[in-house]
Amino acid sequence: MSDAIETTVAGATRVLFGTIAFICLSVGIEGVTGAEKISVGLSVFLIAAGAICAYAAIFWGTAKKVLSQEAQDAIANFARSATTKAALLCAVLISIILSPFVEQRRWPFSYPADPQVEADNKALHEQIRQDASKLDQTIASKNTELSVLTDAANRWNVAKRLRSAREPKPPCTYQMLYTQKSGGAAQFFQELLLTGGWVESSNNAVSQDLVPKGITLRTGDETTVGYLCAQSFQRAVSDVYTNPPSKIIAEQQNDFLRGCGPQCLQFEINY
Repeated sequence: MSDAIETTVAGATRVLFGTIAFICLSVGIEGVTGAEKISVGLSVFLIAAGAICAYAAIFWGTAKKVLSQEAQDAIANFARSATTKAALLCAVLISIILSPFVEQRRWPFSYPADPQVEADNKALHEQIRQDASKLDQTIASKNTELSVLTDAANRWNVAKRLRSAREPKPPCTYQMLYTQKSGGAAQFFQELLLTGGWVESSNNAVSQDLVPKGITLRTGDETTVGYLCAQSFQRAVSDVYTNPPSKIIAEQQNDFLRGCGPQCLQFEINY
């Protein structure tokens, strides 16, 4: 029975010194590192006291030899007191709650409420917004560059097809008629046809009623060079510029076609 009592007393004493060691060491180390606003001297004292208590908790069988029996009994009675246990438990909880890792960073229960975390989050969100804006601008710029390069490639592709299709025939000659609202499209096709080796005889802006919707190519009969030119244009352009589609009307006779020759056609734009 005396051995069991002795073991219980020693266990309570070890817990007492271990708890005191934990509190002293945690507060002392925080003071030395600057986490707690206490003097360096007090921090060193707490660390030394914590080390002594830790030694007593671990090696109580050796440490108690330097104490009188009365002192040992007083420490044992103090360690076994319910009030002492409650006070030490509260002290441990307070030391943990007020430690910088928990109190300043608000971790883990109130982590988002930390002002520094909120400021860091706002700064991070602002940085992400700025990066996203720069990325959008870069993408828009690259898309613009790509559209320019694509347009140049499409023009070169059509012009190459027009040139290869008309050889070794004489140059395709055309008269362009277009409405006022189709002036931009007329200029585009003028540049495209000239690049493709066609020869422009004339161009005129006419009334909308005189030109059918879309792109119309008027030629002589199907044996003329002008009709072959119209077909080559239709094939070259339809794969790249599909809207609006072009249509060929053969067996046409007008002043321009009669006076120009078999290699001629009339190019009409209204869209």
